[in-house]
Amino acid sequence: MRPAMLAKKNSYKLVDAILNGRPGTAMPSFSEKLNKADVQKNILILLM
Repeated sequence: MRPAMLAKKNSYKLVDAILNGRPGTAMPSFSEKLNKADVQKNILILLM
């Protein structure tokens, strides 16, 4: 996702999409590889 589009997204929804994936899309779930705190930290970095 491009920075301009990422900035428009709700961070809670981004965490959910990363942890649980997006049904019907190519976005897989990462809940077995990342925990919620790690995802939140990465989103904060991307939004800087």
